[in-house]
Amino acid sequence: RRAAEALAAKQSAVGEKEEAEKQLASVEAEGEVLKSKLAAAEKELSAAIAAASALRVAQQEKTARAQRAEEEASSIQLEATRARKETEVLQTRVHSLEAEVQRLSNEKLSLSKDAAAAHAQQQAQIEALQAKVRRSGEGAGGASNEDRFREKEKELAKIRVE
Repeated sequence: RRAAEALAAKQSAVGEKEEAEKQLASVEAEGEVLKSKLAAAEKELSAAIAAASALRVAQQEKTARAQRAEEEASSIQLEATRARKETEVLQTRVHSLEAEVQRLSNEKLSLSKDAAAAHAQQQAQIEALQAKVRRSGEGAGGASNEDRFREKEKELAKIRVE
């Protein structure tokens, strides 16, 4: 009876051992599956970290480009403002020069009229003196015609100088 009990206990222990080994193999298989899933999850996490890093770098580059574009736009706007001010100054100068040209043109016209009038008056005086010289040459005066002619020539020279 003891031998039968020992045999039954041994068989029971062997059965329990086999069951434990089956459970151990099942747990080990599940462990391998979990290890595989963990490796896959680590790869996905690593890829997600790399993608996030790439997105961060792209965002920084985009921000830097936007800042450069904004600075360039500001610079262009300042240049346009400066150019507008210069244009206004130049337009004012042009108007001033046009007014000066008009004033000088009017002055030239006035001087031309004055010169023409003076020339006409001078011509009239010359002709009057020449006529006087001719008349005095015809008369019987005390001075010779030649002396009177020289005197009238001097008067003509003075008029021309004026």
